[in-house]
Amino acid sequence: MSLQQELIWLSKFLGPARDLDVQIAYFTDESGRLSQRDRPLLAQFLAHLRTQRVAVQQVVLSELTSARYLELIRRLQQAAQAPSVVESPIGIRRLAEGEFRKLRKAVRRLRPSPSDVALHKIRIKTKRARYAAELARSSVGKPAIRFIKAARAVQDLLGQHQDAIQAERYLRQFVKYSTSVRAGFLAGGMAERQRYRRDMVRREIAPFFKTLLKRGKRAWG
Repeated sequence: MSLQQELIWLSKFLGPARDLDVQIAYFTDESGRLSQRDRPLLAQFLAHLRTQRVAVQQVVLSELTSARYLELIRRLQQAAQAPSVVESPIGIRRLAEGEFRKLRKAVRRLRPSPSDVALHKIRIKTKRARYAAELARSSVGKPAIRFIKAARAVQDLLGQHQDAIQAERYLRQFVKYSTSVRAGFLAGGMAERQRYRRDMVRREIAPFFKTLLKRGKRAWG
C-alpha cells in the first residue's frame, strides 16, 4: 500500500482516541458549572466515556505494536532520508497554490446555510492548504505566514463546530444510558448548548473565510 493509504489507516484508530480526549476534557470542565445536585449525574456519564477511552486505548496500543505500524515507521524514515522526488521551490509553491485554489473553490460553493458535512470538508481542505503553505513558507515569505495564520484561525473555529457535533452525539448516549428524568433533562440542556456553540461558529465564520481567501490571493495569486 502507498504511504498515504497507511497514514489514513493510522488516523482511523488515532481519531477516536483524540475525540474522546476532547469530549472528556470538555464535559469535565462543564461539570464545574453544574449544581451539586447535577454533578453526580454527569460524573456517571464521564465514567462511561472514560470506559470507552480505555477500550480505545487498548486498540491504539495494539496497533502501535503491530508489524504493520513498525513497517510504516520504517518506510517513513526511509522516505525522509532518501525521498524519491526532490521538490524545487517552484514545485512546492505550485503545490501550495493548488491546495489553496481547491479551498477557495469549496468556500465559494458554500450555501448561505451550509450543512455540517460541508463545513467539515472545508476544515479538511483548510488544513491541507495550511500544511502546503508551511512547506512553501521559506520561498514565499510573509504572505504565506499571514495565510497560515488565517488558516489556523478558520481551523480552530471549524474545530469547535465539529467538537460540538461530537459532544451532542455523546449526549445522546447519555440519554440512552441514563435511568432518571433529571439526567434526561440535564442532557437536553447540555445538548442545547452544543447547538448554540455550532450556531455561534456559523455566525462568526464569514469574516474569517473572507480574510483567508484575501490572504491566500496575496500569497498565491
